[in-house]
Amino acid sequence: MSVFSFQLYIRNTLQTPVNFRQLRSLIRNNNEMLAEVVAAFEEKAQLDFHYSKTLKKIAIRLHKLTQSAES
Repeated sequence: MSVFSFQLYIRNTLQTPVNFRQLRSLIRNNNEMLAEVVAAFEEKAQLDFHYSKTLKKIAIRLHKLTQSAES
């Protein structure tokens, strides 16, 4: 990629919105992307919570087994 084409790429992709419609479109696109990121983190939090509950159940079961083995 030549320096000129790189500068053109940067200018076209990172340009400042020049009117209200461009700004509104930019904000909508960013809001949609952020909503997807939030949804992914919420899903991860649910999976982590389920994992921790399952791990706690396993720990309790192992604790009971070791207590009965010691007796």
